[in-house]
Amino acid sequence: MIKAVKGKVFAKHLSEIPFFNFVKLKIKELSGGNQIPGVSIAHVSLPPNYEHVPIFHAKTHEWMFILRGTGKGVVGGKLIRFRPGVMLYMAPGVLHQMSTGNSSLAVLFLFSPPLHVNRKGADICYPAQ
Repeated sequence: MIKAVKGKVFAKHLSEIPFFNFVKLKIKELSGGNQIPGVSIAHVSLPPNYEHVPIFHAKTHEWMFILRGTGKGVVGGKLIRFRPGVMLYMAPGVLHQMSTGNSSLAVLFLFSPPLHVNRKGADICYPAQ
């Protein structure tokens, strides 16, 4: 995660930011809510031939911006094709799922309030089976 210093401006290359693994995802936390209060930002890499289980967030708003690769998802019951430049917004409670084909997918996520998937109590909900 990048730490902000009040009154300072900085630039960092994405390759300099450490990642952690969550399931098969590689996640780089770009902001933990300290720089922009009430928001977290993450760069996520999904591997080829990956299917994420359907999830929703009870209290968290989520924005996704596709940076690289292709895939598809079901968001609120609607099929969405992912390609660079596609942006989605999901309100709390909207069920969403995504998968990749033969290529990886790079996505920029923004969450409000902040969401940290590697912390206990993260707002990640799974529908009843």
